[in-house]
Amino acid sequence: MKMKKLELGSLIKSHEEFRNVPGNEIYNLARFITGEGGISNQAGGAIILLATWNKQRFRIVKDYDALNDSIKLAFENSRPSFYRLENERLETANFDAIEDDIKEIYSRFSRIKGVEYTGASKVMSINNTSLFVMWDKYIRDKYGFGESAEEYARFLKECQWATKDIKWQHDSVSLAKAIDEHNYLNVSLPAAQKSIEKQKKHKGKEAKKK
Repeated sequence: MKMKKLELGSLIKSHEEFRNVPGNEIYNLARFITGEGGISNQAGGAIILLATWNKQRFRIVKDYDALNDSIKLAFENSRPSFYRLENERLETANFDAIEDDIKEIYSRFSRIKGVEYTGASKVMSINNTSLFVMWDKYIRDKYGFGESAEEYARFLKECQWATKDIKWQHDSVSLAKAIDEHNYLNVSLPAAQKSIEKQKKHKGKEAKKK
């Protein structure tokens, strides 16, 4: 299913509702730590966000020191790409021109166990909240995206297309982050709740068999 055009009112409504989502302030905390500068702070911000908003993959990690080292190395190697993209915004970006840098960063982080495909987009977002939109499996499945770097670049292009008629003027949050909040409330959260209910029903049936 192709992404549909988004409306300003819908994004604003989602942004207001998202303020009440448990853990939403973790994103701002992770951004603040990241903004202090240095590879260690970037890694620290990433780990805080992943431990909260990428729990399913993060909790499979056995060696957190190794994870921290891997994230630091990915930041170090991605520094030139992040630098070239630091002034880019979703609204105005020429994705054909910057696609290689996007794919390079995403590829490095998505290969790290405990970060992977969803986590990579989150780490990228806290380092440039104006350009990168977070995603997860529910969003990928909903709109027919794969997990590769090429697919993530295509996802960003779709997000730009879906909001090209919107004049976003809210200083408290970027358009890219507003899209994420809208997707979370309208795609990810309902899908997750449906999955939980399905698991409960399955367990109930299994219990009756016993």
